[in-house]
Amino acid sequence: MIKSSTGEVCSPNDDIKALDLHGTNALRARLLQIQADSGSGEAALLAETDIAVAEEKAKLLTPEQKIAGAEAQIEAMHQWLIQDGTYSPDEVDEITQGLSVEYDPDNDQVVVNGSLSLRGLTNAEGLTLPTSIYGSLSLNGLTNAEGLTLPTSIYGSLSLTGLTNAEGLTLPTTVGRDLFLNGLTSAEGLTLPTTVGGVIYLDGLTSADKDLLRQLRPDLAAKIY
Repeated sequence: MIKSSTGEVCSPNDDIKALDLHGTNALRARLLQIQADSGSGEAALLAETDIAVAEEKAKLLTPEQKIAGAEAQIEAMHQWLIQDGTYSPDEVDEITQGLSVEYDPDNDQVVVNGSLSLRGLTNAEGLTLPTSIYGSLSLNGLTNAEGLTLPTSIYGSLSLTGLTNAEGLTLPTTVGRDLFLNGLTSAEGLTLPTTVGGVIYLDGLTSADKDLLRQLRPDLAAKIY
């Protein structure tokens, strides 16, 4: 059974359409969840179709609409952090006020400038993060990736040292600097980003697991430690 953000039961098709068009990473994460929850090829096909439609619609948005969408993501994150209660309201204000939204005309995309240190969180289910961050993101307090939807692009470092396995983990397509996954004890289910600008720290994996990853991703082999 799939529910919308209002709690109403809906079809996978309706649920996908209800998601923010600015966050196609959230759409893809939801597709994976639908596949896992329902095991239905039909549901997955419907969801995949809606993802393609959403991505095409997103291309038609004006810069002003894209900026508004990114600002809405930050506001949603602010409200989630307030309700979560891990941080005080003043701390939440400090976290979100350090972010700024800019439109990049060369790539026709909106980026959020600033880093996010959310090490205190032990749960991220329902957390809305910006789609693209020009800064670093730390979520070291998470011990599993349940409900976690990461940005599509992080142009700084990404730190998830508390994770012990990669179950349910969908990493960004791009990590501009280092990727810290020191706590992983198994490489099962781990799919590395398309691009990593720095080092990939996998201290908890065996040499055999690291060698396997190097064979699977020769383009990142020299960066796996």
